[in-house]
Amino acid sequence: MSNVRIRLHNDILWLILDRPPLNILSIEMLDQLTTAMHDAIEHPPRLIVITGAGDRAFCAGVDVRDHLDGREKEMLRAVYDNFAAFEKLRSHNIPTVALVKGHVLGGGCELAALCDTVIAHEDATFGLPEISLGVFPPVAAVYFPALIGYNATMRTYRIQRHHANDADRRNYSS
Repeated sequence: MSNVRIRLHNDILWLILDRPPLNILSIEMLDQLTTAMHDAIEHPPRLIVITGAGDRAFCAGVDVRDHLDGREKEMLRAVYDNFAAFEKLRSHNIPTVALVKGHVLGGGCELAALCDTVIAHEDATFGLPEISLGVFPPVAAVYFPALIGYNATMRTYRIQRHHANDADRRNYSS
């Protein structure tokens, strides 16, 4: 069963993360997102919107099980392929929007950051819990200085979570 629902409505492609309760990403979900983005290049929509099902989370990160038991290389491959798909969409002028609410953590924060625009509900909470756990942050964290500026990036690394109202002031969301 797919945990990414794909809908085309009024020339807008909706990619909906649907893995309750927190829409935790798996390698398979990353591959599904990547495939959908590549397919969009063949039949370009006006816009791609990525969002999460339910009210609790856009996405609260990547499944810990996909970081263990020899799956690390496969996870890195899936992440790299996903980044490349976003770059390819940009090169074809297909805009992407992350429509976020609830938790936007770790890999979910990374996924939102890769979109051209982030629209955040006031209850959205952004964060990189990996920092406080003493492990490497999501790979896309290297994009943060270009997206939100050096100072906001440093605050993000030091403060565990930001709420949408603060995030708007720090240029995370539009």
